Amino acid sequence: MSEEHINSLIALAEPARNEDAYATTLPPALFNDPQWFAAECNRVFHSGWVAVARLTELANPNDFITTRIGGEPCLVVRDRAGGLNALSNICRHRFTTLIDEPSGSAPSLKCPYHLWTYRHDGQLLVAPQMDKAEGFGVDSVCLPRFAVVEWHGWALVNVDSNADPLPDVAPALGEIFEEHRVAEMVSVARTRFPTACNWKIIVNNFAESYHHRGIHPDTLESTYPGFRSFIGSVGHEPWVFLDHVSIVEGRDPFLVLVAFPNLLIAISRNFGMTWFRLEPITAGDSILEIEAFVLPEFADEEGIGDAFIQTLTAINDEDAVINRRTAEGLRSKFSDIGRLSHLEGALARFHRWLLTTMEAQPNSGS
Repeated sequence: MSEEHINSLIALAEPARNEDAYATTLPPALFNDPQWFAAECNRVFHSGWVAVARLTELANPNDFITTRIGGEPCLVVRDRAGGLNALSNICRHRFTTLIDEPSGSAPSLKCPYHLWTYRHDGQLLVAPQMDKAEGFGVDSVCLPRFAVVEWHGWALVNVDSNADPLPDVAPALGEIFEEHRVAEMVSVARTRFPTACNWKIIVNNFAESYHHRGIHPDTLESTYPGFRSFIGSVGHEPWVFLDHVSIVEGRDPFLVLVAFPNLLIAISRNFGMTWFRLEPITAGDSILEIEAFVLPEFADEEGIGDAFIQTLTAINDEDAVINRRTAEGLRSKFSDIGRLSHLEGALARFHRWLLTTMEAQPNSGS
């Protein structure tokens, strides 16, 4: 990865730093360039807080989940004392992933290749037939550890183990989660969508309602027209919100939140939320998993999960078509920087944050 090349792309994107009234899109190269994507993985996803699971998935000792953060295999496991550990999911012997299953229970972390076995804190416990390796000792081997925090029902991981805790970085966001009882919410449905587009296309589409009229005329525009949405943020906290007022009497407003880089949440006031789990795979491919939650008092309502899946699938199917067409357009040699509407102010703030983060020195891990 050429630092000179990355700097040239940052310079090309300079118009995207304009204040909202003069804001532009990012240049197409930032969606297609494989070197830029590799730098994003290192500087954005390996230095940012990424929500990897709800705490209900890690409720008991030995519970684990596996994921990838900017391509980096990671596992999170709850130890017998009740603490969470976030670790590299790569054996320190011959580089095999320790666990392939997405979730489960593991009293220890055993590599299937040569049976090297680690404690939940990453310390090597057993290495069979290594007694003749001069100078080797299990005490000197440990899986790389990542920062992890439990916050409003989520387990969040930062590959940079020295990162400032998200609760300190975004206290106002925590107040919003507290207000809406996010930590109490119960999962009722989950569905997965492989998505052939860059992760930023999904974030950009999620963070504006300007497109409701064109893409969601029946599913959203008829109740939450895009022109009735408004945008906000708090100081320099790394997130932005998009609030919506319904034109239908009795419909509560709903709130869209993007905590950078990729915590995407839609909150239905006094009812529940939808979490859009977004994982970048390559410059041109992502995985989107959508999970629906409700407050505990609604969790036992008959058919609520099926109703959520039906609605979410209908809306996402509409978005998926336009995201695919946007990805195709971004590959055209005639594509160039465009201007943004005032209804796309959340995109402008995301773009400014992204460029500032990409200017930072590469994160080497720890």
